[in-house]
Amino acid sequence: MTKKIYLLIIALCTMMLLPERAQAQWRIGASGGATYNWYSIDTHYQNDFHYDGAWGWNAAVFGQYNFKDWLGLRAEIEASERNYRFRRSGIYAGTNYIVHNTYVQLPVMAQFSFGGQKVRGFVNAGVYAGYWGPGQYRGTLYDPIR
Repeated sequence: MTKKIYLLIIALCTMMLLPERAQAQWRIGASGGATYNWYSIDTHYQNDFHYDGAWGWNAAVFGQYNFKDWLGLRAEIEASERNYRFRRSGIYAGTNYIVHNTYVQLPVMAQFSFGGQKVRGFVNAGVYAGYWGPGQYRGTLYDPIR
C-alpha cells in the first residue's frame, strides 16, 4: 500500500514540474452553512416513537490545481453535523433527546471542464473517504424506577 502512495506522490510532483506549468493555476476556497436533517423510519407498529428534524452545521475547505484549461485536480475536506430529535409518548413520555452525528469527508477528484467563454460546464470524477465521527445524544431517557 505504501508503494502505491509513494508512486502517486511522485506522479503528482512530476505533473507539477512539466513545461506546461505556466498554464497552471491554484484555486482555494471555503464554504459553510447550516443543515437540517430528519431521521426517516417506518413507525407503523411503534406509534409512540416520534422523530423530528434538527439543525446542524457544515464547513469545508478545498484546493484545486489546474494543469490545463480543461483539467484540474481538486481535494476538499468537509465536516458536517447531522442531527435529529427523538421523543416518545404514552407511558414512555419522559424520553426526549437530540442525537448529534458528526461526519468528515475527504473527496479527491479530477475536474474536466468544457464549453466556451460565456457558458462553461464541468464534470467531477474521483473517490472519497468518509468517517463517522463522534455521535452523542443529549436529553432525558425514561426511567421506570422513578
